[in-house]
Amino acid sequence: MGKINFITDLDRTIVHSKNKGFKCVEHIGDREITYMTEKSYNKLQNMLKENIIEFIPCTMRNIDQTLRINFIKEYNPKLIICTNGAQIYRNGVLDYEWDLKMKSLVKKEEVEDSIELIRSLNIKNTEIRNIEDFYITVKCETVIDAKEGASILIKYFKSPYKVMQIGVKIFIIHEKIDKIHAVDYVIEKFDINNVFTAGDSEVDIEFTRRGICILPKHSIFKHDDAIITEKDGIYSTEDILDILESHM
Repeated sequence: MGKINFITDLDRTIVHSKNKGFKCVEHIGDREITYMTEKSYNKLQNMLKENIIEFIPCTMRNIDQTLRINFIKEYNPKLIICTNGAQIYRNGVLDYEWDLKMKSLVKKEEVEDSIELIRSLNIKNTEIRNIEDFYITVKCETVIDAKEGASILIKYFKSPYKVMQIGVKIFIIHEKIDKIHAVDYVIEKFDINNVFTAGDSEVDIEFTRRGICILPKHSIFKHDDAIITEKDGIYSTEDILDILESHM
């Protein structure tokens, strides 16, 4: 079959927050951020060291946040899809062609003006962030606050922008800034085959239609032909890696 190209979301798919006591794989200073079970961490380390899989992160994180995860920084993936598909890094260098295409969609001034509008609406929040001049996140104290905030923002942001609420965060993002477009681009440009994909949230729905899809049991969506893990939460990563191993 050849080497597996594993294009995967990170948070709540491979690494998991709020699981103190497990193997910590990410810190900010002395603060622990995300975790894996020892079994999944060791298995993934073996897969990476033995060059059994090509691990391709596909995440809403920016590049610095992605490389904060220790095994990703050490492995140094040849390809990283980040910022929800707005940025693609190859061997640590931003893909210039893709960057130009994405920057043609959204202007920095538009993002800044949108942030000012959001502030004027007095939505309950703890933080409003400009993500690499591509989209905006509004972090709330509670899921209820986020749902209420999203219901207000959806009245102000129309196509081609969309408002998504995921947990305590609200995202205001151009509809063409989507992981699926970046995934299709790298598959075609770099002639990638034998693809497996994994994800768990709304932003992963489309790109996980590519290749053989593996979804954690706790995923908010399902595909008819997807392989679903038996375990959920932090233990679902063990199943994901076992499934990959079974296809080698």
